[in-house]
Amino acid sequence: MCGQLRELGKCQYFENLTMKLEKNLGLQEHFRSKPYMASEILDLCKKEQLCPYEMTKLVLNDVDVVALSYIYLFEPNVRGSFFSNFAKPIGDTLLVLDEAHNLPSFSMDLASDQLPLSSIDQAEQEAKTQGYHESALLCESLKTIVPRIVEQVEEELYVPSHMLLMALKTELGRSDLLTSLERMYAEGESVRRQRLLTGKYPRSFIGRVGEFMLKWLNTADDQAFTHIISRSASKDGTSARLEVVALDPRRISQPVLRAVYYTISISGTLSPIDAYIKVVGLARMTIRRSLPFPFPEDHVLSLTCGGVTTSMERRNHEMYRKIVRRVSEVVQFTPANVGVFTASYDVLEGLLGADLKEEIDKPLFCEEQFMSSLKNDQLLAEFRSHAEKGGAILLGVQGGRNSEGEDYPGDEMNSVVIVGVPYARPLPNTEAQIRYCEKRFPGHGHGYCYIIPALRKASQAAGRPIRTLEDREAIVLLDYRFSTAFCRQYLPAWINRSMMVLLMRKVLSLAN
Repeated sequence: MCGQLRELGKCQYFENLTMKLEKNLGLQEHFRSKPYMASEILDLCKKEQLCPYEMTKLVLNDVDVVALSYIYLFEPNVRGSFFSNFAKPIGDTLLVLDEAHNLPSFSMDLASDQLPLSSIDQAEQEAKTQGYHESALLCESLKTIVPRIVEQVEEELYVPSHMLLMALKTELGRSDLLTSLERMYAEGESVRRQRLLTGKYPRSFIGRVGEFMLKWLNTADDQAFTHIISRSASKDGTSARLEVVALDPRRISQPVLRAVYYTISISGTLSPIDAYIKVVGLARMTIRRSLPFPFPEDHVLSLTCGGVTTSMERRNHEMYRKIVRRVSEVVQFTPANVGVFTASYDVLEGLLGADLKEEIDKPLFCEEQFMSSLKNDQLLAEFRSHAEKGGAILLGVQGGRNSEGEDYPGDEMNSVVIVGVPYARPLPNTEAQIRYCEKRFPGHGHGYCYIIPALRKASQAAGRPIRTLEDREAIVLLDYRFSTAFCRQYLPAWINRSMMVLLMRKVLSLAN
């Protein structure tokens, strides 16, 4: 949309870079004078009606440090455009990756794609309206084939990539799908341009279906991808979608890591480091460093509780009631706020169904699966406000936005309760990743793709309260599996070094 608006001369912010040249040059000098946050650049450019993105690009060659999101470097098309603004090549770049534990999942998500089945119906209607008869026929054929597969799906189903393509060729009565899909994609671009000219959002369902099916076709013979159809809960009930799932993060990460002059990867949950190095494709001679824990040792109390678990075969009302009682005891002996992060939304609902709200004597703020960003921000603000009012409880999931993307220093979270090990469900997607990883790293497929990601999620959630040297926290791991040698080998040293395995009543005496 940005590119098309510029081509048509319809972006006033871009046009003003030339029309307000003196103001443009003045702001460039302003931004070169000292470090600026993106939000500050945005505010100043908005005030002067100038494009903040283009403005940033204009000063890139005159700065020493650029802080940016992963996508600018790891999305191939964006990377090419971004580095075209530098006088120096990517090989002269010194890359520091903060929160580097996110790189494997980010890379696989970036290389993957999905298509809601509702988009196929909308694409057919759009094609008919525009008079694109062949594209309408292709969508109609997909609507005939895919529902037959959906009938067999409970959560996920592996779909042999060529099976769908062959069925589509048979239904259409033609052998050349590539030409048809490329035409469909081009028609989508035409629709987007037409909509933009008339002041409408440049969306095209034809283009989206064409783009996705080209991805399916181009990855059909690639072992680094799997193809599935899935069903899941959504805001409107249950939705089904086709998915092309990337299995190898190195396809995205390695070209960048090998191209830059050097890389520093930083994270408090990067262990085991050798696994990270292999999975993202760093060189074998990569230097490994585990730095000392910067916080006083007596500022972190790490406890594991026996007798409770969220393992699938033992999830029942009685177990949830036992966990609820343990959570209630932690809340009782915590001065201010408490975070409770569960292995999944199913476990979260299990705790609520076991009367968690009735068992605690502090306000409960519960994360919802499809909560909007605005509503979630309001929830967190209200939760934080109780830090000086006797405390409250934040209930969320491990791996969610509140357990990884937020910090809770001071009394914003005194104690954090980790309920269960967040292992991925053994669905075709997960199983395909394990098999692929096992082929690439024999003997490590299960550990790299199943165990380590789960324990990193738990560790990330556990570290939310301790963000400054003055902070103190109690970490209570409510699942006996955290105490096993198998799991402990994958936990970071700052959790593992002083972990005590105790019955909860002994824990309370010690914490008190």
